Amino acid sequence: MYKEDTEIAWDPVKQSIREGFDRLALNIQDIGEVKNSLTVLKRIVNYSIFATFLYLTNGNYAVHNGKKPPIVIDAGADLESIKKASEQTYTIAKKSVEDYFANAIKKWLKPVISADTIEECAQWIDSMIFSTVDRENNIKPALISYFESFCEEESSPMAALSRALQIVLYTFEYKNNSPSDFCRVLGVRSGLIGPKGNRAKTKRYLVNSFTLETITLSALSTDELKDGIELKDLGVRLLDAYNILIGADSEREYGILEAYNIAQATPGDLRGDLSVNAQKLADTYISLGFGKKYADGVTLIGWRL
Repeated sequence: MYKEDTEIAWDPVKQSIREGFDRLALNIQDIGEVKNSLTVLKRIVNYSIFATFLYLTNGNYAVHNGKKPPIVIDAGADLESIKKASEQTYTIAKKSVEDYFANAIKKWLKPVISADTIEECAQWIDSMIFSTVDRENNIKPALISYFESFCEEESSPMAALSRALQIVLYTFEYKNNSPSDFCRVLGVRSGLIGPKGNRAKTKRYLVNSFTLETITLSALSTDELKDGIELKDLGVRLLDAYNILIGADSEREYGILEAYNIAQATPGDLRGDLSVNAQKLADTYISLGFGKKYADGVTLIGWRL
C-alpha cells in the first residue's frame, strides 16, 4: 500500500518528462488545439506513451548510472547510413532495458548472497525452491548454464547471476512480455518506431507526423514556437531534452554516435547524411505548417510562421 511519506526519487529523465508535459500543455493552448477536446486527448496520450517509452529505456541511466540511449530520427530520406544508425540506437535502447532489470536483480541479490563469488552464487542457486519438480528440472539447469556462460564475460559472479536470472525470467515466466517486446509495442503505438507490421522485423525510429508534432510541442517554449527557432537550435532542444538526434548539428551528433560505437559500425557517409536527414525533416516540418524556409536558406521551426 502506498504511504504518504513514501519518498519518490527524482532524476533528470523525470524532470525532462515533467517539463515536456508543461510545455506541451501550454503550446496546445497557444496554438488553439485546446478548442478540440479529442485532439487534446490524443496529444496527451501520445506524449504519455512516448514518455513511458523514454523512461523505460532510460531507467538504467536514471537509476543505475548507465549510459543514456540516443535516438536517431530517420526523416525518411531513404539514406542507408541513417537507417542503420537509427536501427542501432533502437537496439541500444532495448539493451538498456535489459541492463536495468539485470542491475535491479543484482541490487536485490546483494543482501541475500553473502559474498560476490562463484561458490556463493552457485550455493544460492542450489538452495532455490520451486513450486513443482518439473519447473525445477526445467529452470535450474538453464539457470546454471546461463550463469556459467556469463561468468566468462562478467567480472562479477553476482552480475553474471543477475543476467542469468533476467534471461530465465523472460524465458520461463514472462514469455510474451520481454523488455524487447514492450519497447516495440510502446514505440509502435506512440508512432515513434517503424515500419509498422510484423513483417518489418528490423525496426528504427521512423516517427509519424503526429508524434513529431507532439514531441516538438513538448520541446519548445511558447515564445520559441511563436517566433520560430532555427533548425540547429531545435536540434539542441531535442538533444538536451530527450537525447534525440536529427542531424541538425552533424559534427556534434556524429561525435555522440562515435562514443556509442555506432558511427564506426555504420556504412556510408554518416556525417554527411546526418545533414541531409535534417533537411528532409525540415521539409516535413514545413509541410505540416511547423516551419518556413527563407530565401537566404535559413529554416525556422515554429507555428504558422
